[in-house]
Amino acid sequence: MEKDHVIIVAHDQVFGIGRANKLPWHIKSDLKFFQKTTSEVPPDVLQGGSKQNALIMGRNTWQSLPEAYRPLSKRQNIVLTTNDSFFLPEGVFRARSFTEAMQSISADNPKIFVIGGASVYKEAINMDTFGTLHVTEVEGIYACDTFFPEYKSIFELVESSPLQIESNYRFRFKTYARKK
Repeated sequence: MEKDHVIIVAHDQVFGIGRANKLPWHIKSDLKFFQKTTSEVPPDVLQGGSKQNALIMGRNTWQSLPEAYRPLSKRQNIVLTTNDSFFLPEGVFRARSFTEAMQSISADNPKIFVIGGASVYKEAINMDTFGTLHVTEVEGIYACDTFFPEYKSIFELVESSPLQIESNYRFRFKTYARKK
């Protein structure tokens, strides 16, 4: 079975994704969307087993996760780092490169998600095997120091939610597919 390779990100109007290794917004419904999307395994794939999706992330993304939520539960966490002495808890896989991360993923992992940061996103966006892109597009421009790569020449919009409003944030959930 061909794996479903997915990139998931939240960005502002100029592709900003972070500031000082933190999200520049706190949108609970986006966090719930992320958790549900990256955790969900189709029932026909489960077939009585306990299969988990794989998440590939850079070391900074790992460190940006609140400690209480590391590792992200019900998902295989793969952290890219060349620092062999960087502590990772038992069960979290260390990969020295994106290629090594991809090779470490078991046939038991139904989906592969890239969840950040910028350099990991850039690598995934340039790989044809990542065919789906989930974007939470936050209106406005935030003082970001980290950016998602340009993708609209590579992916086409296939679905968009109505405008969502939470606290002072206005955003849409969008799904893109790689252009053929």
